[in-house]
Amino acid sequence: MLITIIWLVFANYFALLVIFHFRQAKINYPKFEPGIDNKTTDVSCMNATEMTNETNLVKFFSEFNKYVENNNSNNRKAHMYAGLSYIVSASVSFFSAYLSLS
Repeated sequence: MLITIIWLVFANYFALLVIFHFRQAKINYPKFEPGIDNKTTDVSCMNATEMTNETNLVKFFSEFNKYVENNNSNNRKAHMYAGLSYIVSASVSFFSAYLSLS
């Protein structure tokens, strides 16, 4: 009987981890929206260095947003795989608890 309780404790623990990882899979970090817009920026009063710096900054924001999107995708996949693994673990624990009763 004690082994059944131990298996049920493990099964509940794995079930909680399933919930945790599926919730984490839904979390996305937001994109960074800078206040710089190339279409509305008046470049007539800027020198070449300022224009180059602004262009580099816009390029950085674009690449940073791609990085954030990639991390969101990778985190979602990792948490989904972990959640699915814990579903299997919880199922095996419940099944083991059932077998230990007989």
